[in-house]
Amino acid sequence: MKKRWIMQSILICAALAGVVRATEVLREDFHDINNWRPLYFPNIDRHTQYTIVTKGSESYLKAESQASASALIFSTEFNVYEYPIMRWRWKVNNVYKKGDARSKAGDDYPMRLYIVFKRDPDKTGPLEIFENSIHRLMSGEDLPHSSLDYVWASKVPPENIIPSPYTDRVKMILIEKGAMKLGR
Repeated sequence: MKKRWIMQSILICAALAGVVRATEVLREDFHDINNWRPLYFPNIDRHTQYTIVTKGSESYLKAESQASASALIFSTEFNVYEYPIMRWRWKVNNVYKKGDARSKAGDDYPMRLYIVFKRDPDKTGPLEIFENSIHRLMSGEDLPHSSLDYVWASKVPPENIIPSPYTDRVKMILIEKGAMKLGR
């Protein structure tokens, strides 16, 4: 089975997803990463290394990180009410001892998939317009309105959905927790 991706407006991660419908918004078979662009985080000197690996007839994205961080972005827009389902597969080989999804200090995951929602200009207040203007000047991009972050949490908190330790505009959905399914 081929691997697939879908995203709301920007997808940042190294996971595989797809739409389970007759018509797909996006399907990524990872023959190359020419459709993706890197995202480097401020104050992070070392970046995750991304390569395409092929086994038989399937290709996938491999992310290798050692005291590093970065992301890949693929931008496409679609109506989430028309395409409410996504699917991906991921495999993780380790979890982080200090990783804790509930704290800023522990905000580190072996795998994370962002679905980012665009800002509605008609519902944006003056402070948000100002913040977005500053962000656009610095990065060349608009700030998102909100996001859903699907993560593989290193620890096993009792919750499955938690707020981001940074903002109330982000909900983190803990798809996997801990080391039980490592290597699968």
